[in-house]
Amino acid sequence: MQLAIVAAVGVAAVMALEVQPISRADTPLAASPAVATVRDSTLSSRVAGTWIGSRKAKSPRMEQQFRLVWHRARNGNLTGTIKPSGMAGHPITAVWSSDTALIAESAPYMSHRLHERVVTRSVIRLNHGTLVGTFETRPTHYSGRTVRGTFTANRMS
Repeated sequence: MQLAIVAAVGVAAVMALEVQPISRADTPLAASPAVATVRDSTLSSRVAGTWIGSRKAKSPRMEQQFRLVWHRARNGNLTGTIKPSGMAGHPITAVWSSDTALIAESAPYMSHRLHERVVTRSVIRLNHGTLVGTFETRPTHYSGRTVRGTFTANRMS
């Protein structure tokens, strides 16, 4: 019953605003809200560079060092590479950004800890010259274990 009410309210709101649906073919990828937000943010210019940090998983308790390199592309997108110590690096991309925070998502990679392909999503804040945040590593398929934790990173001098 509640679902029907929520759906009806949503349809009414769309009709009241006269929002026309846009097909994927009509919208260029570069015009997506996430990319535009990252492109327009000044945070990307402050985050670009090399960072050294450590992350701590909540379960099991484990600390791991990493190196993070952010690049601001010509189109304004923020991309980079994260390389945990003793492991191969993998690409990451900012999928959302504001003036003080961003959300980054990794490309799928093989987790030596979970022994399967995973994707990591991080919420990152720039706090007085230090990157601080949380991360969540999930398998690329719907089953499996999720690892959550926190991290901090300082700009490499």
